[in-house]
Amino acid sequence: MKEKICYLVGAGESGPLPALGDGDLLIAVDGGLLTCLREGRAPSLLVGDLDSLAVPPPADIPLVRFPVRKDETDTYLAYLEGVKRGYTRFEIYGGLGGRADHTVANMQLLYRIASEGRIAALVGEGVRMVAFSDGAQMLVTVPGQPLGVFALSPVCEGVTIAGTAYTLTEGSLQNDFPLGVSNTALGESVTVSVKRGAILCVLSAPERENKKS
Repeated sequence: MKEKICYLVGAGESGPLPALGDGDLLIAVDGGLLTCLREGRAPSLLVGDLDSLAVPPPADIPLVRFPVRKDETDTYLAYLEGVKRGYTRFEIYGGLGGRADHTVANMQLLYRIASEGRIAALVGEGVRMVAFSDGAQMLVTVPGQPLGVFALSPVCEGVTIAGTAYTLTEGSLQNDFPLGVSNTALGESVTVSVKRGAILCVLSAPERENKKS
């Protein structure tokens, strides 16, 4: 049975939104509502302080509104709404590009979600970042696709990477040394597992591959 996914759509860089499966949830995060509406998608919920939304929100979309002055980001608050509804897998669209501090905040959110035992992906134009902890994930790839695997927690232990040009078996990664950068998928899937720690897998479009520097 396919695991239900909670999609969070922000106002940043985003590729086409995916088709929703049975039980999936679409949450617009503040100005991400415009992205949803442009693609003809009606979100189940709108979350945020509405400071980046230039038009009044439609009355028929449920709204969870927060004050502008707050410690949490709108995307983090939207994530909590998904948690309240029982979701354990999250995909964030529109969370890359734009202001650099917002991008970093969303990458930190990936770490938070993974550390809490859930799975998160941050998706943008030509890039997909997947974070998880203490488990395994099969990543859908194409032959030659660039892949990087990084430690989010200080140390990741029992790391195995299979289906790539450079493999690793029961190794360790540290978050201050990018050992897993510039790898390449050999086929249509790559498996990454970690026994202890939170890990980040970064899949790039083949044409964006860069050499180590």
